[in-house]
This record gives sequence, C-alpha cells and structure tokens, in this order.
Amino acid sequence: MNLKALNHKTSTFIRTFSKIGFGILFLFAITFLASATAHAQSKEQSICQKLGYQDSRVDLDGIWKLTFTAGTTKHETFLVIKKQVGISLTRYYDSNLKRQRKISQLHAVCQTKKGIVILGFEPTDIDTNQKGKDLTYSADNFVLAVDTDGTKTAYNLDDAGNMAEIDVEFLEELPRDVKVERKSPERVY
Repeated sequence: MNLKALNHKTSTFIRTFSKIGFGILFLFAITFLASATAHAQSKEQSICQKLGYQDSRVDLDGIWKLTFTAGTTKHETFLVIKKQVGISLTRYYDSNLKRQRKISQLHAVCQTKKGIVILGFEPTDIDTNQKGKDLTYSADNFVLAVDTDGTKTAYNLDDAGNMAEIDVEFLEELPRDVKVERKSPERVY
C-alpha cells in the first residue's frame, strides 16, 4: 500500500476526528502509523529512497508541536512520528476564506545533506477534503539540523519554495506498549 492509498483510506476518519478536535490526534495517529509502519517495513523502497535520500536513523518517535509564521499568519502543527513515518495536523487562519483551516499531511523522515527532512505529502483540507491542485496549501517539509557550533536549526521549506523558521516543542513520547500492527481505521471505533 502506498502513502496515497493510505491517505485515501483514512480520509473519512480524519474528517470525523477533526470535528471532535485535536484531542484525539494521538488515537488517530497510532492507527495511521500502525498501517504506515507495516508498509515502511516491507521490502518496497521507501519514499525517501525513491526520492534519492536515505532513510533517517535518528529516532524522532513522539508527538511534536511546531509553530511557524508564513507571511503574517501563524501556523500551529501537531506532528506524530513513529518509525520514520508520520502524520500532522496544521491549523491556521486563512484571511481569504475568513476562517480557520485544518490541513492534514502524511510525512516521511529522511536524511539529506541539509540534515533531517520531514517530507510532507498529500496536504488535505480536513473540512472540505480538497487536496492536490484544488488545494491552495503547499506541503510542508520540516528541516532539522545541528550546526558545527552546536546551534540547532529548524525551518519549514514548503513545496512552493516558501521558507519559515519554526519553533519545535517535543510534547511526549509514544507509549512503548503500543503494538505496531496493521489495522483498518474502522477498528478504532
């Protein structure tokens, strides 16, 4: 199963949980990550390898909060990573639509010459289910690096080429007793 198929499979669940709020992010993420991790552990090439990068060996498993400003608009992202795959939810105020937007994305954690890159795929508006060319939101790619003097650098370089520094906050580890196994999102209910 590729990430595109996995995103389609979970889109109904994403819309349902978004109406309830960000509080269930963990529950959804575990379900998604169980399926995505099983795919990542298969013998197929990973997304990183297909793009010419290496899979990251850095352990970033956990729940993260990333905040950044694009133009004058603050974005707040909650990112859950398990075994080099992830899912995020970003919320921000869209001044053109005059309402808050919630965007979900899939992620792959890759090692590049610039540092660790958490590549974003398939940004989807949770409320409208718009994606791809219909969506005016470019996928987020989070770059994390430590410079030679120990300075930590974190920024977002989206698919449109816009760059913004990000504040990174580690919220919590994923419970160790969570088993990673294939499950359909329907079993969560």
